[in-house]
Amino acid sequence: MTSEIVNLISATGSAVFGCSTLVTYLLYRQASRRIKNAEAVTAEIHAENQRISSLHSSLDVVNDQLQEALRSGANKDRIIEDKTRRIREKDEEIIQLYNKLLMCRQSKIRAKS
Repeated sequence: MTSEIVNLISATGSAVFGCSTLVTYLLYRQASRRIKNAEAVTAEIHAENQRISSLHSSLDVVNDQLQEALRSGANKDRIIEDKTRRIREKDEEIIQLYNKLLMCRQSKIRAKS
């Protein structure tokens, strides 16, 4: 009977130890999944941060190019305005010279008659 009690206690101990090992394994597996998920999320966040940083850099470059284009455009507008003013002045001079030429021709025609 003593050996049966020892076997029963031993079997009970083995069952309890086996169950606790199973419970520990299951809990560790869940914790392991959570850790892996957290690591995956951390990696995704890191990748997104790098992507955002890259986009910020690209945005800065494009913004600088836009500012340069605006400055260049403003400078071109000033050049065009200056050339337009000069053309108008020359047109006025041409009209004045043409009027003088007509007056000279009319004077010569009158002098001949």
